[in-house]
Amino acid sequence: MKTATKNIEPSNITYNPALDYLEEKVFFKEKVARARAFLKEHGLPKRFYEKSNS
Repeated sequence: MKTATKNIEPSNITYNPALDYLEEKVFFKEKVARARAFLKEHGLPKRFYEKSNS
């Protein structure tokens, strides 16, 4: 299996470029829809905001 490295801050990520065609596909549409609805209604927990400020 060939792999490549992407330099995405804050670290390097190793991945298989043969799977690039799957990048825009959504595999769990119902779960994604439920998660988006939940976040829209409740928002992110404060701990996520606090981490980004530090």
